Amino acid sequence: MDWRVAVKPAKGGCALEVEVVPGSRESRFPAGFNAWRGRLEAKVRAPPEEGQANAELVGLVADALGVPASCVRVGAGATSRRKTLHVEGLAPQEAAARLAATMGP
Repeated sequence: MDWRVAVKPAKGGCALEVEVVPGSRESRFPAGFNAWRGRLEAKVRAPPEEGQANAELVGLVADALGVPASCVRVGAGATSRRKTLHVEGLAPQEAAARLAATMGP
């Protein structure tokens, strides 16, 4: 399964289907692709308490895509490891192109 299935069109931009591992030794996005779940993987050092992991994830995604953190928000799964992130103002094709440097073709 191609990792691009996790990058979807959404109103005003795109949506990313992400699986998060909080409390990791390192912070990294993208950290791979879970083909079974069809989600990009992310690792965050922050614990899953009081939105800390979500805040770190938003920053990592914004950095990876080259957009301001204010353009990225958790749309679904705020208390789950499986999240949908909405990125405003970035087409799915452009998001995939920016992630391709890390994920590969």
